[in-house]
Amino acid sequence: MICKTVSTEVRTLRLLYEEKLSLLKKLASEVGLRLEGEPVLSRYNSPFSLPFFRRNEIWIRVLM
Repeated sequence: MICKTVSTEVRTLRLLYEEKLSLLKKLASEVGLRLEGEPVLSRYNSPFSLPFFRRNEIWIRVLM
């Protein structure tokens, strides 16, 4: 599967998720990528990690 991602360093709250998803869709559109399906929020760190060490990504499928 090929995905486009946007990373963020801060705790992913609903508002930040929506903001980053909108950015991801805008960037994909600007470079001519077609997206499909539902986005997936991928959290890599435990909730006990310090905020500046946290890494989260939003994945969405790219049509080829």
